[in-house]
Amino acid sequence: MTTEGVDYAWSRPDPAGLYAAGYRFASRYLSYDRTGKNLTLAEAEELAAAGLAVVANWEWRAGDAKLGFAAGAEYAQEAVRQAAACGMPAGRPIYFSVDYDPAGAYGPVEAYFQGIGSVLPIGQIGAYGGYGTIAHLLSAGLIRWAWQTYAWSGGRWHPGAHVQQYHNGVIVAGGDLDLNRAMVDDFGQWKPGEEPDMADYGSLGPPPNEPEYAHAHPDVMLADIHAALVTRKTGWGGEDSASPWALFQDLAALNAKLDQVLAALEGGVEVAAKVGLTDEAIAAVADATADELAADPERDGRDT
Repeated sequence: MTTEGVDYAWSRPDPAGLYAAGYRFASRYLSYDRTGKNLTLAEAEELAAAGLAVVANWEWRAGDAKLGFAAGAEYAQEAVRQAAACGMPAGRPIYFSVDYDPAGAYGPVEAYFQGIGSVLPIGQIGAYGGYGTIAHLLSAGLIRWAWQTYAWSGGRWHPGAHVQQYHNGVIVAGGDLDLNRAMVDDFGQWKPGEEPDMADYGSLGPPPNEPEYAHAHPDVMLADIHAALVTRKTGWGGEDSASPWALFQDLAALNAKLDQVLAALEGGVEVAAKVGLTDEAIAAVADATADELAADPERDGRDT
């Protein structure tokens, strides 16, 4: 079952009218704009009071994603600040727009999202874009959330898209807006100051339609390392276990680090054959990976 929603910039449709028309969420902008494009706390609260959730999206200019690592890091920091000021609960994702067709030139886009990833854990990073952009960023492991537009998509919908933007320029409830449909229960929505209910947001695992951590290495199974690290880090199920939402955020950060470990292993880090999944062995793999990355900073895609 899909959930209908809208996105808009300078328009201000009546929230009650949107709800009456069947819409249940509004994707709203964060940016450096000072002319009325951005979401505010007052607007987020008004939407929530009418029964609509909010989805946060950063876009200052259409070509932001061409600007590389430094811009991604800067914009992510500002997006986090603005989202918090608008009442977004900790741990909810922010989508970052790729509002053009890279036409296969994904180098700057990758660098941009690597910059975002230096600020946010992978579990809080989403992208808006056409089919090719969404497919590339999901495959590269640079985003966990996907908002696909029908533009630049050639009539195709990616199975990993959490949200589909399917029509632009519609007048509803006094506003000029775009129409969207959420394809899964959890697509990054929130309401100001509301701690997400895990029963409403699905399991602690990867979002629907996204491959789980089933990658294998000849000597080390990533999924098993994941489980062992989680147990060692959080004491899952013990007296000192963190809350489910805190664990969700912690796992998102761990997943990002594990992606880096896997890339290093596949790139040639030498580990002993048939590594056992003991704390000592896991620590040895982590140390070897850290040493390799320190010796070659470009291995994990970052510039020195």
